Amino acid sequence: MKRALFIILMFIGAFLVISFFVMPEYKIRILIAFALYLVVFGFVARSMFHYSVSKKRLRTLSLYVVLFIIACAVSIFFLGSRTLSSYKLDLSGGKRLSLSPEAVSYVKELKTDVEIIYIRSVNNSDDNSLFNTLMKEFSNYTDRIKYRSIHPVLNTIEYNEIKNKVSSASPGGFVVIVGDNTSYGNKVSEYEIINAVYSAVVGKRDVCYSYGHGEPALDDYSERGAAIFANIMYDKGINFVPVGYALWDRCAVLVMADPKKDLTKQELKKLLSYDGVFIYMGGTRLTSIRELFFDIGVSASSVPVNNLKRSAFREYDGGVLIDKVSDHPMFKDVSGGIVSSDVYELKCSDCQKLAAVSGDTDSDNKPVLVIKNNVNIFSGENVSSNFFMRFSGNVQFLSGLMNFTVSPDLAFYSSLRQDEQPQLFAVSPRYLDIIFIIVVFLIPIVFLGLSILRR
Repeated sequence: MKRALFIILMFIGAFLVISFFVMPEYKIRILIAFALYLVVFGFVARSMFHYSVSKKRLRTLSLYVVLFIIACAVSIFFLGSRTLSSYKLDLSGGKRLSLSPEAVSYVKELKTDVEIIYIRSVNNSDDNSLFNTLMKEFSNYTDRIKYRSIHPVLNTIEYNEIKNKVSSASPGGFVVIVGDNTSYGNKVSEYEIINAVYSAVVGKRDVCYSYGHGEPALDDYSERGAAIFANIMYDKGINFVPVGYALWDRCAVLVMADPKKDLTKQELKKLLSYDGVFIYMGGTRLTSIRELFFDIGVSASSVPVNNLKRSAFREYDGGVLIDKVSDHPMFKDVSGGIVSSDVYELKCSDCQKLAAVSGDTDSDNKPVLVIKNNVNIFSGENVSSNFFMRFSGNVQFLSGLMNFTVSPDLAFYSSLRQDEQPQLFAVSPRYLDIIFIIVVFLIPIVFLGLSILRR
């Protein structure tokens, strides 16, 4: 009986040591539990074996136990980053503290030094803890990434210098610096960090922005202008270059947003023969736009979707909310709603349908974002305008769409990590408190009671 209880105690100690490495988000609790465990273990072991074991054997036994625990700790310390880091138990919501195999592969191949600076909020209510945890995970695989946090008030001079370089930078976001290149991420997540690092490493990527048909101007700060959209994309590594009809065929990526005038037959012909990546964002009221999409193989409605029985479009502030988004990698960080002034149903038989508005059943959903070959069509009007860029969901959606389209060679996009993240076992976070209470309180009380009865 004594031997069995002693073995159980040793296994609990080993479990706590391993937990320190496989559950990084609960290190403080585990340290508290382990400290109490050592005290209780010493007291209980002495009480259990005091009368039946000689002092010499008791000292020898205690030495073996101490050496066993030290050996476990040292082994895990040296092997943890190579072995357990791929199998750690992540109890955070959405596996926020885990890195995908693609992200690990990318940072391992970094050949240049990267500095990442997190900007804390004024009241320190932010994701600084999450940022530091993710950065420590990245540090397991590369020594190229250095990171730190600054406070906009306590580090005013440095914060102002960052704002001069990256105008979109604000508390709660982070800036990536690679030499003279900079990039910005407005949300702390593996997806945003990898995108920002990639953008800073490769430098600004030029993307053609069509003009001449009433598209919102990139330097217009009025409600219907697109200056905020252009600035945010620039800080994320995408530089829009305005081009007219004559230069379309020289562009690797061409964006057309909210045209107000019909395209000519020559322009339609050039777009149909265009072999780059074409991104269209806007309504389909124009006859020429519907003809273009029809020739591509997409049927677009000329009437906006605005009469759903269950109000899937929830109208507020003059806009409508798109409430169905697929689990495509480009939408990993879309947490808010995508809001536009109007949207139009898109139909196609052999294309990817990535966003829709819901009806009474799934068959009644109205697709509004489709991808066919190298053509990306989003039928939401004015999403990129200054007025609608106030919605965080629009920023996240457009950032994902542009990054995915402009950087198809980034391997991180290739799979959805939720289905591939290896784990030792799964435990709901709600039960960790119960486990903590049992280890810290109930087990010591039980063994204390046994030791009293033994006397």
